[in-house]
Amino acid sequence: MSSISALSSTSAAWATAQTQRPSGPPPGGGGPEKTNAAVADLLGIDADTLKTQLAGGKTMSELAEAAGVDEDDLVATIQATLPTDAPSAMATDIASGKIGPGGPAGGPPPKPPVDAQSGIQALSDAFGISSDDLLARLTDGTGIQDLLDANPQVAAQLSSNQSRGALVDGYA
Repeated sequence: MSSISALSSTSAAWATAQTQRPSGPPPGGGGPEKTNAAVADLLGIDADTLKTQLAGGKTMSELAEAAGVDEDDLVATIQATLPTDAPSAMATDIASGKIGPGGPAGGPPPKPPVDAQSGIQALSDAFGISSDDLLARLTDGTGIQDLLDANPQVAAQLSSNQSRGALVDGYA
């Protein structure tokens, strides 16, 4: 076989594989969406209904029991959606609600919306200047080092907040 015909055969095989490849995540993983879709299918409901039920405090095990689905079948369905290197107890923990399909359940609460104006006002009040003057200094490059030097307690509080990431998170 000439190198041109070998290349042509390889290209044709690759093109066929690309058009026949299943869509979605690769086997052995796929994240919480894949798990939720498989469990919803097992329970005979759609994924949005499952998400709503889970958000309402139900566990997959409770939903399976209500639907008459065996716990072992539920765990096997969940396990089939997890990466092959996932701990064997992970599927059981997901079913019972100990962890969500994407990680630990009951993780940190969502951050409240940032109210930048309140932060600017609080800082300007601490410095004893107007918020317009503070914003002007911050945007025109004048800076606030002289204000920090004159107000060491404010400087210490800002330093503490920055160390915890609050200043960066609040500004972003």
